[in-house]
Amino acid sequence: MANTAWISGKKVNLSPEALAIEFQHHEHIDGSGYPHSLRGEEILPLSKIVCIANTYDNLCNRPNPKDSLTPYEALAMMFSQLRARFEPPPLGLFIRCMGVYPPAHWYSSPTMPWVWSWR
Repeated sequence: MANTAWISGKKVNLSPEALAIEFQHHEHIDGSGYPHSLRGEEILPLSKIVCIANTYDNLCNRPNPKDSLTPYEALAMMFSQLRARFEPPPLGLFIRCMGVYPPAHWYSSPTMPWVWSWR
């Protein structure tokens, strides 16, 4: 069963699961997102991943191109200033896959054991 949504001014049919992901993609695990300030496990796993990609895209493609960050700057900001908003494993994997902000210094931190699986 599909549901109707408006995306970029166009009416589209999406599955309930896809609508839920789209609806939650501005939620952050620390509760600072919107529209419902959901936290942690209240947010769908795929919504958490879409949130990371959306944040990166928004930092690199701002309305005024002069304000846009380079991919390196965006990833650095996401890791250094915004990381409390994201699940650590997907954020680390995203940064590693993008390949422009090596997370090598993460490996020296005993307080973040989850990084060891990314080598």
